[in-house]
Amino acid sequence: MYAQRGVEVRSIGSESGVKTFVEVGSDFLIMKKIAEIDDEIAFTQTSLRKIDDTLKAIAVAFKKNPQLAARASLVKQAFAKREELGKRVRIMAAKRTDLLAQSRERDVCLVKVSGRCHPDVQIKIRDARTVTDNPRDAVRFYEDRKDGTVKTGAY
Repeated sequence: MYAQRGVEVRSIGSESGVKTFVEVGSDFLIMKKIAEIDDEIAFTQTSLRKIDDTLKAIAVAFKKNPQLAARASLVKQAFAKREELGKRVRIMAAKRTDLLAQSRERDVCLVKVSGRCHPDVQIKIRDARTVTDNPRDAVRFYEDRKDGTVKTGAY
């Protein structure tokens, strides 16, 4: 379950102990976009490593056979592509940072359970996390901004 500001439920989790995830304090759609950007950054960085390996092999071949210098234009193209990909990674990283800042809710975020909160419920409020070990009734989960942990209180 995802919620931007908070969630108020009657019960949460399962008596059979099925793991339940609750996340509040961030925008799910923006977090999904961040995951897509992360995948794109990883793919681009793999391409950069491949270009670097190819350029190293070409440098070795040039040293062994100076007649290959006539193909220097291909090397220039590879360097240009590498520079373009490096610039793309920097742009995507900046975009990711901006989206991450936008995804964080600045107001108080709560998980309120008026009935029963079963064990094995994982609660994440912004960057703070907790897992419930025991069943609890009428409980409220909130983030303590001083120490960055999830605290519990009476509903």
